[in-house]
Amino acid sequence: MLEEYASTLEGEVEERTKQLAEEQKKSDILLYRMLPRQVAEKLKLGQSVEPETFDCVTVFFSDVVSFTTLAAKCNPMQVVGLLNDLYSIFDSIIDAHDVYKVETIGDGYLCASGLPHRNGQQHIKEICSMSLGFINSLRSFRIPHLPQQGVNLRIGMHTAGKIHMSSEAQQLLVQVGGFEVESRGEVIIKGKGVMETFWLVGRSGDLHRASISPVKERVNEEQVQQNGNTSPKPEKNVKPESAEPMGIYQEFKKNAAKMQSVGD
Repeated sequence: MLEEYASTLEGEVEERTKQLAEEQKKSDILLYRMLPRQVAEKLKLGQSVEPETFDCVTVFFSDVVSFTTLAAKCNPMQVVGLLNDLYSIFDSIIDAHDVYKVETIGDGYLCASGLPHRNGQQHIKEICSMSLGFINSLRSFRIPHLPQQGVNLRIGMHTAGKIHMSSEAQQLLVQVGGFEVESRGEVIIKGKGVMETFWLVGRSGDLHRASISPVKERVNEEQVQQNGNTSPKPEKNVKPESAEPMGIYQEFKKNAAKMQSVGD
């Protein structure tokens, strides 16, 4: 009788141990989704985590274009299914790159490269390669209940099927190599003023470009004929294009006029 009791007890202990291991695995998955793995491991061991400073990283943010309008055509479960399908694809692309996913908020997707693992100057290359992967994955992505409805993505200050980057990112990308960019010209950046920015066109030698719909740039044809240079250059006396909605640019002009009248 004691032997039967001991055998039963061993079986219960083994079953409880398996359940504990499964629950521990689930909690680890949740923890690793919220924190970088090395930070989570230190916290599990009861160690303190000292804050670190990273001199140079590349941060990525994207959102779905007209997501509110798209969500209005879906019921709650369809919205959840849409985001789950989309982010599952994005997560698989991230796994192939040295990129850390920070968080997702609704249709917003935030990640970074160069932290928590320092990778020199490769972070810009990793983010660019990942961004192109995101754009290319949308070519075949279909919403089950809206098969004719495509999904468009904004990446950074992304418009018209291209990936927008600052001049600093462009300079670093030129040093790293492997990608082609083109100047967008001068645009008004909220909080920064007028700045020259660039489009990420694609990988060097890649026949498939990231551009879905071409963006017309203002080119001074006389300068092209004289200099033999076909790269887009902004015309003289042409106001820089705004990277923000037109209303913000109009407000900018209105406020400037008010300031001038006050000065007079």
